[in-house]
Amino acid sequence: MKLSFDQIKKITLGAERVIEQDNLINFFRFSEQEEQLYSNLRPQFAYKTLHTAGVTMCFETDATAIKIDIDVVKDIKTSTYFSLDIFSNGLYIGSIKNFNDDDMSSYDLRSFPLGEYHGEFTLAGTKNVVKIVLPWSVVTRLKSIELENASFVDPIKCRKRLLAYGDSITHGFHSMYASNTYATRLANALDATIMNKAIGAEVYFPELAQIKSEFDPDIVTVAYGTNDWVSVDKKTFVGNCHRFLENIRNNYPHAEIVVITPIWRADNERTDGFSNFYEIDDIIRDISKNIENIHVVTGIDLVPHDKKLFGDLRIHPDDNGFEYYANSLLRKLSKEISI
Repeated sequence: MKLSFDQIKKITLGAERVIEQDNLINFFRFSEQEEQLYSNLRPQFAYKTLHTAGVTMCFETDATAIKIDIDVVKDIKTSTYFSLDIFSNGLYIGSIKNFNDDDMSSYDLRSFPLGEYHGEFTLAGTKNVVKIVLPWSVVTRLKSIELENASFVDPIKCRKRLLAYGDSITHGFHSMYASNTYATRLANALDATIMNKAIGAEVYFPELAQIKSEFDPDIVTVAYGTNDWVSVDKKTFVGNCHRFLENIRNNYPHAEIVVITPIWRADNERTDGFSNFYEIDDIIRDISKNIENIHVVTGIDLVPHDKKLFGDLRIHPDDNGFEYYANSLLRKLSKEISI
């Protein structure tokens, strides 16, 4: 059974839009209005809105195997390694990827081959809950999905809906496997569909938060600050943070809104930041006190202060670091909101 466009659209989660063009299926995690906003006000980040971070396909089937063909588009100024991860009944069964695990030292600095890729994976053949996690790091276009010996394909929906704003860490840098980012791990633990609006190198951007998504979240997470610390002055940071959080609260009055303060970074003693790095948590807490129903989670201890848990040895957790991040965040969230 080769899945039709309509079938693929029904099983897709975490995309504002799914569009078929030139026999390729494109997934967009940002709305057209949000993409236009980036093109107009932050063109240096516009291409990152096209990355498929957080987009998944979830369905139940009795197929005995699955075949997937994708086209991974060459991009600029970003990592070129990628993985598309496949799970059956909660168990990892393989990936389509362009790297070898044993040859990934300084992987974020290297160039990896992109283009057309194919993968085939065996399923149990009875009832399989299949989850496909698309790459966070590149623009991924789907050519086809074929299911062998399948008599049905039923979409699966999640219990909750999670809207995630943030910078490169929420985007997924530098996780090798898309399913290992903290945002994807968090969504899995919460049984939540995630709409990932994170952009690498981003800061608090109030204009983005003014745009209300058609995705109606139960939980909104906001995780900026580490880039703000070295790229804007304190007054600008305070103003942007306050307006961003007010806009989120106004757009989603019934959602639990959680602000995650920056995690530890190895270069936290830099002198070009607007304050002591460890004071950012206090600043964000002071801002949040004046906005109704905002929960603040301290991020500084979410990941142990060990460079070996960071893909770039400085700012971005690796796959192991993201595991710490997700597990620690879940424990803290359980004390702040009903999950």
